[in-house]
Amino acid sequence: MTQETVLLTNEGTRRLKHELKSLIDEKEACTVEEKGQFLDKRIKQLEHVLLHARILSNQKEPGHTAEVGSTITLLELEFQDEMTYTIVHPFEADPREFKIASDSPVAKAVLGKPLNSKIYISLPGGQISYEIINIQNCKR
Repeated sequence: MTQETVLLTNEGTRRLKHELKSLIDEKEACTVEEKGQFLDKRIKQLEHVLLHARILSNQKEPGHTAEVGSTITLLELEFQDEMTYTIVHPFEADPREFKIASDSPVAKAVLGKPLNSKIYISLPGGQISYEIINIQNCKR
């Protein structure tokens, strides 16, 4: 695993720490070797992520460029639908909470792009066009 900094939200950090504790407890009680190996692998992943984490501020301010931690509002250009997402580390992604992984197609398309940029995402059914209409970045 690399030594790169991992950007996490406060909430994501709490969740990962809770998951890590639960997995350690489960590992101690585990009697099945295969399951124990799976738990060991996940425990190591979480420890690595938490060791290299930099916690992002909960406070947001208007931003000019989309980055990990940004809350972005996109306008779908064909139907004029607005969607708001927060770009997070893949370990924190939760579409039900509109948190998308930084390695997702939408996030990849917007990361590094300035406000009012138009982005195009190719899907099997065709291309979707968006405009970035709002960016809120974590306060530094």
